[in-house]
Amino acid sequence: MSKISFCNQGRISLIDITTMGDSSKRDDDSKIGTYDSGLKYAIAICLRNNIDIEIKSGGYTYNFRSELITDYKTSKSKEVIQITHNEDGEYKSLNTAFAKNLGFDWELWMAVREVYSNCLDENGEYFINKDELSNYETIVTMEGENLEPILEEFNNYFISKSEVPVLSEGNVKVYNNPTEHLKLYKNGILVYEDGETKSHYRYDYGYASIDEMRVLNDYGSFTREITRVISRTNNKLFIKSFSSLEINPCYESSFDFYDKLSDEWFEVVHEIFQEKGSFITYHKLYEQIISDRRTKLDERKIDNGFFDRFYGSDYKVEVVNENNETSKNLEQKTLTHTVKDKLKKYGFNCEYEIVLSKISSLKSLADKVRKVIYISEDFDVETDMWQLIKSFIVLESKGDVDYIYKIFANYLKDKHD
Repeated sequence: MSKISFCNQGRISLIDITTMGDSSKRDDDSKIGTYDSGLKYAIAICLRNNIDIEIKSGGYTYNFRSELITDYKTSKSKEVIQITHNEDGEYKSLNTAFAKNLGFDWELWMAVREVYSNCLDENGEYFINKDELSNYETIVTMEGENLEPILEEFNNYFISKSEVPVLSEGNVKVYNNPTEHLKLYKNGILVYEDGETKSHYRYDYGYASIDEMRVLNDYGSFTREITRVISRTNNKLFIKSFSSLEINPCYESSFDFYDKLSDEWFEVVHEIFQEKGSFITYHKLYEQIISDRRTKLDERKIDNGFFDRFYGSDYKVEVVNENNETSKNLEQKTLTHTVKDKLKKYGFNCEYEIVLSKISSLKSLADKVRKVIYISEDFDVETDMWQLIKSFIVLESKGDVDYIYKIFANYLKDKHD
């Protein structure tokens, strides 16, 4: 027989079991059980599924069974929940006003959820197949063979208190997701699941808005809060992990990223770019990064579509097709040879490919990934050479910030020798 016990220091009274609709937690959005109905639903579900449920609280023990009652004036009958409880050493029975079929379309795991929710609201804990529990003011025990498959899948419905989140910021927690489909939680209780939507993480928001069936009723607000917290986090380990996610349609790709990103986001982006030569992520996140003045990348690799494209803080490069032997293309090829010759006269032996391109705002740009120098179609050999020299030095320096000073020192030495 499978058994689970929920234990906490809060006390359950006979009034809590026999009435419905006046929860003391109603005005606390961080609580799960705010409708004062879950425990009654759980008792009814257990009775329908042959699960023994027992409540020990404040020195009293409450057991439950169903009782058929009949109104002889109308001949109507109904099976209601009957409570058996000890009072002053005697056991007494009390019929409630709740039918055994209360929550007729609820599943058994939802009964476990209701009792666990109340337990969490009182900062309690649960134990599976454990006897001799003490030092708790309230112990609710559910026992029966039908519980076994639910307890085996317990971690699919609930997040254990012992599980460490990969990100924890205020009322939002983010966990690894072994199932890889979308699961959203409130204080460790599953409130939304979509088996058709992929999600790299599981998300928990302590102030999620839920209905009486403990189902998320404001998906948009939940997602906006998750996005806000991820945008503002300073957890560089999580940022790097999020930045490395596989780019495909999923829950994370729907994030708007309207909030201002933290400084740590830009530090991580820069580190990734320096390591890989590119930074690829979800479109909306990328747009937020590239439009921010804190982005300090000289070049940003976007994609490899029909054109090779690179974005800077205010420019884009688009490679010109030089394959056709038109007079214009011949002139363009001549230009690339001319600038190489000019560099050589200035003492720079340029072995990098020089590619004619359409560039907004600049006349020349270095591609540190492909080791290529782009020059614009309207590049002027007389007035724009300084930009070409700058691009050459960017590639040649290989990240050495003192390289330009070394060149200048050698120039002075040669001049005076």
